[in-house]
Amino acid sequence: MVDSLDSVTPEEWNRLAGDNPFVRYQFLPALQDKGCAVARTGWRPHFLLLKRDGKLTGAMPLYLKKHSRGEYVFDHAWVDAFERNGLEYYPKELSAVPFSPVSGPCLIAATHEERVMLARGAIELTKQLELSSLHVLFPQEQDLEALTEAGYMLREGVQFHWENAPSAPGGYGSFDAFLATMSHDKRKKVKQDRRRVVDRHLHVAARRRNRRGSPRFLLRVL
Repeated sequence: MVDSLDSVTPEEWNRLAGDNPFVRYQFLPALQDKGCAVARTGWRPHFLLLKRDGKLTGAMPLYLKKHSRGEYVFDHAWVDAFERNGLEYYPKELSAVPFSPVSGPCLIAATHEERVMLARGAIELTKQLELSSLHVLFPQEQDLEALTEAGYMLREGVQFHWENAPSAPGGYGSFDAFLATMSHDKRKKVKQDRRRVVDRHLHVAARRRNRRGSPRFLLRVL
């Protein structure tokens, strides 16, 4: 277990992580470097690494949490149950993309066997640290199979995903084309919400790169 990815090269990490931007090497360390997912904010990084003959073959991003904010899964009932029985719920161990309710690989490995090893390793780490619980949010199907085999309890939820006209080539031709699929009342409500943004003079600009080669995003309030 390490608290940063300094000992791992971007190439070996991304070789396992694949194309999902939320678990790639460029994203996770950036959350630490910018002070977002760090101990001070209640997101202390724990990265569980699996190595064979010195070669990285698996990893599981984990965070030691002192609260449940930024997870988009509500466990207040668990907190209440622990407190009513005189137990401490925090800190807890969490595997998730910080501040983002997105599905992605949480057991980053090439084989099912290695994913199961990571899942069981996380359980042992949680026991060693004497934490209340271990949570894995929004796992992919292959991770879910490994987690189930490792003895995790499944909690199901519902997410609503927007898709850009999957039945139409190229998606909606315009925003008005998207609105045309709605009822009159819903169409009116969306237009009212968009008008409020204009009335408050909010402008959002996305710029690909700054001079140093890193992405830059800008929200300007006038």
